This record gives sequence, structure tokens and C-alpha cells, in this order.
Amino acid sequence: PTPLAVSTQKKHVGVIRKALRFARENGKINMIPEAPKLEKIDQTPRANFTSKEFKAFYYCLLEDVKKGELEREVFEIYKFVPLTFVRPTENELMGLRVRDITVHEKKDDKDQEYLTMKIDGKTGIRYSISLPHAVKVFKKQIERKDLQPDDYLWFPETVDRKYAITKFSRLFTKLLKKHDFQYSDDGQKRSSYSLRHFGITSRLQTSDGKVNMYTLANNAGTSVQMLEKFYLKYAKPNKGMIANLLYFDRD
Repeated sequence: PTPLAVSTQKKHVGVIRKALRFARENGKINMIPEAPKLEKIDQTPRANFTSKEFKAFYYCLLEDVKKGELEREVFEIYKFVPLTFVRPTENELMGLRVRDITVHEKKDDKDQEYLTMKIDGKTGIRYSISLPHAVKVFKKQIERKDLQPDDYLWFPETVDRKYAITKFSRLFTKLLKKHDFQYSDDGQKRSSYSLRHFGITSRLQTSDGKVNMYTLANNAGTSVQMLEKFYLKYAKPNKGMIANLLYFDRD
């Protein structure tokens, strides 16, 4: 059987201690034994994609769209999540309305276009910045669905947002199986969350180690500790990261 997660074990211990306190208060026992110390030791990498795998899966899905075997909207979500770092959950991805997103247009050659998103997520409300290519995905979705400010960005016709994310997650799992992308190189089973993991890891690597860790963590609604434990630790160094590590200022 699969071992219980530490968080689940802690809940069970809490319930047992409440029962023991009740027993002591009613004179059934004299003392409450010490609770076991539970330490989370799992630091396995998140089920991710390499850049090569992500690109290959991208073209598989694009081909499905062309054949009429896949909704265009699902393909667009595949692109949107890594570009925005949102969690594929009811509150984050499926909780986004058009009015929650502002487009920052490119003003000159030195400027970048991006989305500013108000996200009510796992860590509370945050304002998150997307990567530039997310702007095109956002605008195309509004045009394709003729969305209004109060409309949800993804699957707007689905009132039940829990069902909306369940629908996407299950479909994505089927697509992973269909195209033989179910497992990562280290044997981790992929899910829709792998899109977010790819986005974060890719940003760390393409920045050549120069991205501010606190800024990225805050933007993704996580912590620097989580980035170090589950992403940076397993990111393979590219040429830019190696150059950044070996560079010495000789002035």
C-alpha cells in the first residue's frame, strides 16, 4: 500500500490526541502519551518535462487539433500554464476571469509585453506577471470565445469550476497516455501540474541562473525553499549557467 503523506499522518495524530484528551478528562486514563515526531523526508523531483519532451508533446497535441481530435482550448491551456506559472486548480487556473488580467503592451524596443494577473490561490491573493508569449494566448482566447470581463478565461461555459478543472486534468492525463508521455525520465508520473513545474524549471534554466529566486517564488506563489528543494536541485546546468558559475570579475 502507498504510505500516507506526512500531512495526513499529522491529521490522524491530531484526532487521536483529541480522543486521548477526552478520555483523560473523563478519568479513563491518567496521562496522554507523547505524540510521535513526523518529519517529511520526501524530496523527490516534481514530475516534469524536458524542453525536448515539451516541444515533442506540443506538436503531438497540435496535430490532434488539426485532425479535429482535440479542442483548441485544451491546447491553448497547455501553452498558458507554463507561461504564467499558475497552478492547474479550481481557484487558480479555472478561477481566472478576464477582469482579473491586465495586458501590459510593449511601448518600445526595450520594453516587454506581459500579463498582470490577480490570482486567488493556495497562498492567498497574489499579483503575478506572465512571460511575454502569454499575451498572445490570452488575446486569442478572448477573440475565439468572444469573452466579456466577467467571463472565466477557460471553459467559460462551464459554471461548476471544480468540474472544469477535473475535465481538463482527466483529459490531459488521457493525452499523456495516448502520446506516451506519462512518465518522466526518473519514473515520476506526470499530471497537469507538470506544466507548471516545466514553466518554473524552464525559467530557472533559460535565465542562466540570473533570475531572482525570491521574485520567481513570489510570482509563482511558492517559496525559495520549495524552488531549491524541488526545482533548482534537479535542474541540469546549461551553458549559460556554467558560464555564470565560472565567471570571475578581474577588475
